[in-house]
Amino acid sequence: MEQEKIKKLRDFFKERRIRQVDIAKRVNMSTAQISQLLNGRDNFGKKTALVFAEAYGLDPIWLQTGEGNMLSTEHPYIDDNIVWVDVVNYDSRGGLTQNEVTDAPMYAFGKMPFSARVARAGDIVMPVVGDSMSPTYPNGTYILIRPLPMWREYIEFGATYVIDLMDGRRILKEVRAGSDHEHFTLCSVNPPYDPSEISRSFVSNIFAVLLSVRRDLIWQ
Repeated sequence: MEQEKIKKLRDFFKERRIRQVDIAKRVNMSTAQISQLLNGRDNFGKKTALVFAEAYGLDPIWLQTGEGNMLSTEHPYIDDNIVWVDVVNYDSRGGLTQNEVTDAPMYAFGKMPFSARVARAGDIVMPVVGDSMSPTYPNGTYILIRPLPMWREYIEFGATYVIDLMDGRRILKEVRAGSDHEHFTLCSVNPPYDPSEISRSFVSNIFAVLLSVRRDLIWQ
């Protein structure tokens, strides 16, 4: 349980691009002390756990024992250097043929905190469904994405994007050049899935994929 706790704690900071030096400044400890805690060579005492709870919204009991929920409901995580991103109900699916077209409204059911160096207002987090983008983005992964309002003017080929289609589908694919300027080639990571070409005119919106995150870091 202790190793699992340490891994989750390190992932919490890593996924938000929060460095050990940032933690040390915020909780008034040395970087050496932070390193000891994040590598499992030192334990969280009651006082230290409360400091981390107030600084980062982590549950003090969980920090000490690894039991219960990682995130605290009593210590909200408030920081000018943190951006709270909505987690939405819409998923991004790997395949083109298995998607269900839906006209259900998109809504936020939780939030995730990120360093302001990573996220900004307007970004969203959503789940991935399907295995065509595995192992990079396996089924059940959550991804932080950012809208690209100028995608019609320029898009970087070879990167992974979430793509909204005119028929209501939302898909996750690597985008490459198409047979001409009016088309994209959409590629999967998982070899059994073949590339597909799609017309630019059938695309309504494109989002850049910034990083993947774990579901258990959602605040609801």
